[in-house]
Amino acid sequence: MRGFMTDFDPVPVVRNMKEHFRLYSLGSVPKEVNWVNTAMKDFNTLHAQDETFFDEVNITVQEEPNSAGEPEILGLLASIGIEKGKPFAPDARMQKILAEAAAVGTTTMRTILFRNRAEDVVIGPGSKSWEVGFAGGSYEFEHDGVALINSRARFHFYATGITPAMVKPPVGAGSQYVIGLRDAEGKALDGSKTYRIHIPPNVPAKRFWDITVYDNQTRSLLQTDNPYPGVTSIDKSIGPWGYACL
Repeated sequence: MRGFMTDFDPVPVVRNMKEHFRLYSLGSVPKEVNWVNTAMKDFNTLHAQDETFFDEVNITVQEEPNSAGEPEILGLLASIGIEKGKPFAPDARMQKILAEAAAVGTTTMRTILFRNRAEDVVIGPGSKSWEVGFAGGSYEFEHDGVALINSRARFHFYATGITPAMVKPPVGAGSQYVIGLRDAEGKALDGSKTYRIHIPPNVPAKRFWDITVYDNQTRSLLQTDNPYPGVTSIDKSIGPWGYACL
């Protein structure tokens, strides 16, 4: 759930959320939400990238009913010792296998995201810098009954949630995402270097445009002295013409 600020003032957004947002189980009586102020606090929301990742998967399997998962996935997990109601205690042999699997999986995911070669990922012919944030054309990551595995993996390695409005947003609503992973020459962005990006005037965005800088290790906001590591057309310093050179 997101709320958009006006003039960087979060108070109206927070007030609106508290007055109207409710979260409860289907069929139960709505309850007041326990709101926790997390402003200016750091949270680690990253999954492990070594063999302890499978410990996290096991926790989820133990906490959730089997009906929350797919039989095929639950079967694969059971084959490596992760099964609801049973202890997950891999021996030395299995620990070695899981460690290698985690290393290969992490490397594969980073390659799919940062060096993807699929044609539907490129934002335009000949582009060396920009890619579409969402590839595949289906928020369910399916096409003609075929699962778009790489598109799904790519998206969820750097993002959290998905909605139909991200795929084909109605006119005047929804959101569109573009990712810049390389410079104009196609070289990977380097945190030790300085880059310039030019935003032309009259960007065709009804509400706003926004450029946010992320850390490629955490896929989270770059941690700097600025709580908002980026620039947006909402910022009055951009000017009414909507032009920016960063």
